[in-house]
Amino acid sequence: MPERYATSAQGHELAFAVNTLAHFMLVTRLREKTKRAVILTGDIHARAKDCTPDFRYDGGGGMAYCRSKLGNLWFTLEMRKRHPDFEIVTVHPGVVRSGFGGREPGTGPFFMIDSEAGAQAPLWCALSQHDGQDAPRPA
Repeated sequence: MPERYATSAQGHELAFAVNTLAHFMLVTRLREKTKRAVILTGDIHARAKDCTPDFRYDGGGGMAYCRSKLGNLWFTLEMRKRHPDFEIVTVHPGVVRSGFGGREPGTGPFFMIDSEAGAQAPLWCALSQHDGQDAPRPA
């Protein structure tokens, strides 16, 4: 989440470049080597109504971050439509005490989980065996 407005070397708003375009490029290249990808998102995407590379703002980049997470959901859905043989899912790992948002790593409200717990859902999605018809769901 950018602390102030910034752009990538290509001129895209930074949160969009890192959280959406970079993930898209990685997944595009992964398709050549594997049949599965897991994209992290968060329920914070619900605060955004759209995701574009030209979003401008003053102050912190909280809304830019929200928009970029919405972009991840959108490109996941589009990849599933265009490449049904490639399994791609999005997962919200939980609200993780990672130091994100300016807090010291390991600190935060009581509802936050540690990094090890936050890694469980993405790892389960990446490593589980299932039929590929639906996104994997923990038992």
